[in-house]
Amino acid sequence: MKQVESQVSRTARQYVRRFWWAAYLAALGVSLGFGVLLWLLRPAGASSGALLVAALAPNLMASSILALLFLLSDWIKSGDDELGRELLTDGLNATAASVEAVNEEVTATRQAVAELHGAVQSHSLGEELSSTGIAGAFAGRIIPNEHEYLRRFWSAKTSVDMIGLDFSAVLRNFDYYNSRFQPGVRIRILMLDPVHPDVKHSYMTRRAHEERDHPPLISGARKFCHMFALWKSTLTPERLAGLDYSIRLYQTLPAIHYVRYDNEVLFGPYLIEKSSEHTFTLMSKAGTPIFAQLADHFEGLWARWSREPPDEWFSLAPPAVDAGRPGRTTS
Repeated sequence: MKQVESQVSRTARQYVRRFWWAAYLAALGVSLGFGVLLWLLRPAGASSGALLVAALAPNLMASSILALLFLLSDWIKSGDDELGRELLTDGLNATAASVEAVNEEVTATRQAVAELHGAVQSHSLGEELSSTGIAGAFAGRIIPNEHEYLRRFWSAKTSVDMIGLDFSAVLRNFDYYNSRFQPGVRIRILMLDPVHPDVKHSYMTRRAHEERDHPPLISGARKFCHMFALWKSTLTPERLAGLDYSIRLYQTLPAIHYVRYDNEVLFGPYLIEKSSEHTFTLMSKAGTPIFAQLADHFEGLWARWSREPPDEWFSLAPPAVDAGRPGRTTS
C-alpha cells in the first residue's frame, strides 16, 4: 500500500512540475510577445523601464509560483505525504488564483498596447501636420497677437508680403508699425480693392456684411495709402533711398489673411459672421507644401489679379469719402 502511495506521490510531483513548467513557459511567451509589441509601438519619449515592467509582470508572477511548486514537490518527496498533499491542494488552489491574476495582467498589457497605439497615431498625425507645413497656431490675428506680428516684421531681413482686407489694425498706429523694419527689406502690401467691381456692390461691402459690420465711409485701403504718403514724407533722404515699399489692390474674392516674413508665414481664412482679427491664424515655414502654395497664391494675386491704387489716394490731403458708399471693415 505504501508503495502505491509513494508511486502516486511521485506521479503527482511529475504532473505538478510539468504543469508549472508549461504555465511558466506560457507566461514567459506572453510577456515576451507583449514586450515586443510594446517596444515596437512605443511613442517618442516612452520610458523603457515602464515598458520592461509591464512586459515582465506576468513572467515574474509565474516564476514565483513555480518556485513555490518546487518547494511543495520537495516537501512531498521528504516523506510527509499527508502534509504534502494538503499543501499541494492549497498550492493548486493558489495556482487557479495565480492564473486568473496572469490573465488580468495580460488584459492590462493589452490595454497598455492599445493606449500606446493611440499615442503613436496621435504622434504620427503631429509629424504629418509638421511635414506638410503647420508649425503653430494663434487664436486671433494682428490686434490680439500684435507682439507676434511686430517682432517678425521688425526682424525680417529680406522681405515682407501681406494680404488683407484693409489692415485697419495697422492704421491705428501706422508710424509705430513702420518705424523699425530693417532698411532694404522689400515690403509688398495687397489689400482688397474697395471699389471692385463697383462701389455699391464691391467685394469689400459684401465682406463687411458677412462680418456683421458696415463698410466705412472712407475705405481702409484709401486711408492706408494716405497714411503711407504722410509717413513717407517724414523720412530722411538716406531712408528713402533704401525704401522698397509697394501697395496693390487685389480684385478677387477675399480668401485668406496672409503675412509672410522671410521664411515664415502667418495665415488663416475669412469665416462667416466672424471678424478677421478674432479668427484663428496658422503658422507655416519655408520648405513645406503649404508654404509653397501660399507663396504661389500671393505671387499670382500680385502679378495678375491686382492693380495699383489711383495716384490721388497717395495725396497728403485728407482723403475724401468714396463716391456712392453708403456708409465700416477689419484686416
